[in-house]
Amino acid sequence: VHYSMYLCLASICISGLMIGLFFWLGFKNGLVIEFIILIHENSISIIYWLIAIHIIAALYHRFRSDGVWNSMVPIWLEKN
Repeated sequence: VHYSMYLCLASICISGLMIGLFFWLGFKNGLVIEFIILIHENSISIIYWLIAIHIIAALYHRFRSDGVWNSMVPIWLEKN
């Protein structure tokens, strides 16, 4: 999940910069700009899902008490 989140964040930034560059150069229509916008929008949708999965997985490990929560959030150590 982490690598997918990093990939989506990078693609959001890069595609956003490319959209700005293409608009600045005067390419407001066309197949290329539409494809870049599609990548940008889909990356945003995917990262929302990945964040939700990440939160659910963190809560799963919190309630399972398998020690993963303690490694993620060491300031909230569980007392056994």
